[in-house]
Amino acid sequence: MPVGIVRVGNPGLATISGNDIFSCDDGIYMNYAGPDIYNNYIHDCDVAIRLGPACVPDIHDNDFFANNTGVYIEQSQPSRLRYNNFGWTGGSVTQGHGDPNLQEGVLVNYLTSDNVFLNNNRNNFYDGIVFDSQLNAGIRNLTSVTLMAKRNFWVQQTVTGPINVNFLEANHNNNAGPTGGMGKTLSEQETIATGQPTDFLLKQNYPNPFNPSTIIPFSLPKKAIVSIGIYDVTGSLVSELVRWQTYESGQFELVWNGADHIGRPVSSGIYLYRLHAQGLEGDESFVQARKLLVVR
Repeated sequence: MPVGIVRVGNPGLATISGNDIFSCDDGIYMNYAGPDIYNNYIHDCDVAIRLGPACVPDIHDNDFFANNTGVYIEQSQPSRLRYNNFGWTGGSVTQGHGDPNLQEGVLVNYLTSDNVFLNNNRNNFYDGIVFDSQLNAGIRNLTSVTLMAKRNFWVQQTVTGPINVNFLEANHNNNAGPTGGMGKTLSEQETIATGQPTDFLLKQNYPNPFNPSTIIPFSLPKKAIVSIGIYDVTGSLVSELVRWQTYESGQFELVWNGADHIGRPVSSGIYLYRLHAQGLEGDESFVQARKLLVVR
């Protein structure tokens, strides 16, 4: 069987979105690339998404069902794995009716100690149920590093290997999957946290130091136009994460994958990240910068 989509090259040049991929060895195979992968249906493949070396994609709002394996983290880990459905295309959520992936939703063969890509990211795991007398797994971690996978929803929790799945979501995420309405382009990859902030604030990134990706939290007490950039110690712009986009008030998180504006991984060292917010309900302007450390 063929490969559905092969992506090799610069991580900043493309997105993979809006596809129905089926009956392939690999639905999507990525090698030295990291575009946004969202709003896809991938089913009846051996592996829905396989990550080769040097891949840092944001994989979100997809449906992976009736594959042998959903996402295979083979030689590199994604920047984020969020709002996906693993093994469900309808039916009863509480009973897990649907089409589970036959072996595992997520197979992990490569993992760094600072992994956060699955943590607090509200995926729905309908895998882990008995299917054709074979016990499949929601997540199977083949490494010795503990995978952080809190705040995901499980129909039946079945994990193999060192995995931290404490703090489970009690309810499935209605916004997950291609029809959930949370699909965003790479430049808009934020998640909204709970609580209403009272001040503008740029928070410390985490993890820090990091490799390959980190999360940058910030808070807006009112509607504002926002710009967020990464700079080297000389003040030169390295990557523009947000370019004057309008945000409502709230708490947000951005992911930086450690790449410059054309997708090349930056070298080890200290960098600055800077938030500039211009309020739209008055003339208030806010600027704050913090340091982060890349360790290759």
